[in-house]
Amino acid sequence: MSFILLFICNLILLISAKNSPYVPADSIVRICCIPISDRRIPQPKFLLSNTSRVSIMDPDIPNACMSHNQVNYTFPVSPGPKFIRLHFYPVLYSDLNISKALFTASVGQFTLFRTSKSSYSRENFDADYNMKEYIVNIDGQALNITFTPSSDYSDTYGFVNRIDVVSMPLNLYIRDVRIPVVDYPPQFYMRNFTALETIYRLNVGGEFISPEDDTGMSRSWSTDDGYLNFNEIHAKTLKSNVAIKYSSQVQAYTAPAEIYATARTVTPNSNMTWSLPLDSSFCYLIRLHFCEIAEDYKEDLDRVFRVYIGNETNELQADVIHLNQGRGVPIFRDYVVNFSRHSESIQLLHVAILGNSSTGLRYDEGILNGLEIFRLSDHSNNLAGSNPFAAKKALQSSFKDPSKTVIIAFDIIVGIMQENAELQQNRGSVKPSWRVRVDGQVIPDIDEEHCIFVDNSDRNVGVEFSDIMEPVGR
Repeated sequence: MSFILLFICNLILLISAKNSPYVPADSIVRICCIPISDRRIPQPKFLLSNTSRVSIMDPDIPNACMSHNQVNYTFPVSPGPKFIRLHFYPVLYSDLNISKALFTASVGQFTLFRTSKSSYSRENFDADYNMKEYIVNIDGQALNITFTPSSDYSDTYGFVNRIDVVSMPLNLYIRDVRIPVVDYPPQFYMRNFTALETIYRLNVGGEFISPEDDTGMSRSWSTDDGYLNFNEIHAKTLKSNVAIKYSSQVQAYTAPAEIYATARTVTPNSNMTWSLPLDSSFCYLIRLHFCEIAEDYKEDLDRVFRVYIGNETNELQADVIHLNQGRGVPIFRDYVVNFSRHSESIQLLHVAILGNSSTGLRYDEGILNGLEIFRLSDHSNNLAGSNPFAAKKALQSSFKDPSKTVIIAFDIIVGIMQENAELQQNRGSVKPSWRVRVDGQVIPDIDEEHCIFVDNSDRNVGVEFSDIMEPVGR
């Protein structure tokens, strides 16, 4: 087939943010305006900006930019980290076979997105709207996004329906700090040569937060209901009118106040577990958001609870008030999980909050306000998952597997028993802390081809979370 470049119009919008905690230096939307042949596709459910609810798309038909040759999209931007959002409707375009949409999308050295023939197989293809959000640091004055059709087959083409570019504050996600690695003694250093892909951004216990209600960066915050296992007798949703007091450590643009004003809590000796499907062969950044909003919790040691992260039982004890010195003051904690050695294409990451009745404290109910998960670029600067249009189907089937739920419960019970034994031995000397425990475990070596780590000299020393944020007393 001869060269085809189907651009009738390319609309670039420079968007001004509403009055919000952060006003991005760059906020650009490029919308493609070629109609497709299938009129049965529903209206897009995204907004143009924080200030406009007008959709440039046809009310019945999404539009696409397509090419059989490599195409570069260039955006004039200021240096610094950017959100790059690629919008896709993987459906029939004109007379083109969607299975021929075999291409990669890249920014500089980073491969963001890749399709293959298996992307469109029956079990892997979900013809639905997809938005992929990436975080990439840009050094110069221009951002180039390249779409390259595969050269392995004939008549292949690349497509995209919309591209958004939005600036973000320095050190919001790409922070030059030590991050503990769950189940491993080394620590992870995230620098500007690491790119991220947003996999989950959840408002725990709260409602969906649309891009227009974000803090100026047009992020979406989904509800957590579809990923949560819990007993309603022991877990509850907490909503509060407490004033959210941001700080220099967690500034107002970090997350909307609605994230911190709602939470889920769990009673002692019970747990809430979020099961989140992830592609293997990558490392992931896990960010947990905490804020004490209950009226009865006012002092240190009022609430001490446990957090388990990963398929293996990991423990940290948390006292939110001790760490942030008051109610209504948000904090967050970052961790890295290494899935780079798993052989299965999809893995479930389990995040569990547990009440703690073994400390002898006044209150021992766990709490969580928000959860974000990001894929980290590997040693080849790759972020492309194996099935870009099939995450929902593949993970929902894994999530609903009863045997996996049993394994989760067993792991948590074993962890509780081990931790309770330790706490009984040390009763009366409870101190609030944030520490990932690696006490004397036989720990496999890290796959350094996938993640960049800094070794600790002592494999039996826990990672102190006060090293990540401001120091706290013990």
